[in-house]
Amino acid sequence: MPNHTKTLALQFHQTASAHLTSMLLNFSQMRLMQFSLFVLLTIFITLIAPNLRAEDKLIIAGIQGSSQSSYSYVGLIQPLEKSELGKGWYRKFLFSHLTYRYLQTNPNTGTTIHATAPGLEGGFGHVWSGSRWSVDLSATVGYRNISLSPISPASDDKGSIFTLNPQIQARYQFTEKLDADLLANHSLGQGSTYARERLGWRLTSGTRIGPELIQVNGKTYHNTQMGLFASMPLANNWTLELNAGRSHSQTLGDATYGGIGIAKVF
Repeated sequence: MPNHTKTLALQFHQTASAHLTSMLLNFSQMRLMQFSLFVLLTIFITLIAPNLRAEDKLIIAGIQGSSQSSYSYVGLIQPLEKSELGKGWYRKFLFSHLTYRYLQTNPNTGTTIHATAPGLEGGFGHVWSGSRWSVDLSATVGYRNISLSPISPASDDKGSIFTLNPQIQARYQFTEKLDADLLANHSLGQGSTYARERLGWRLTSGTRIGPELIQVNGKTYHNTQMGLFASMPLANNWTLELNAGRSHSQTLGDATYGGIGIAKVF
């Protein structure tokens, strides 16, 4: 091989290596910032929760991610007057941070677009329940800011948007130990849909385990996740939830996902 060819090859490999290192560093920094924000907001809401007036209130927080996408959230659910948790009317507030990747197809350049989308929303809901079932309908109005890197002039899925977010949660108890639940919502304005189905088995300790199926669809991405979850009651009205499995993206292939969530009743 001529000397100039060897030099070009060496420069190419060095450039590719530097680019890969930069991508991994940016990815790690983004995940670290997201997790740090999640922890700080969790601590903040936990500290102010005792000052809220409702007798019962629920604090929720969690983070789930893979190499293709991530979602973190911190929220408050507070019953209205003459209602209680799990029955009647309530208000809710939620701060969330979403990231995802997709291949640009219009025009089809093969470029991978990285999106970040922090958002804030608030609204009301109502829960109906029976001895074996419950249905929870809610709606929130929110604001989300979507940033793309590299900037894609052809994409209309960017910038500041206002959203209307209807949601349904449903649960049915088949037996004393076996149950199923559904969580589904749609974001009008962002054009995204989230649906999660779970089949749970309750152990003697109170821990609930089972399989889950999650489908996330947007204007530029389609993602299906299949895995397992475990929800464990802890002391002082805390609940810890873990989940993990495999994720399939229509354009990016397969990846492993995992998540952790906490909840506390005050």
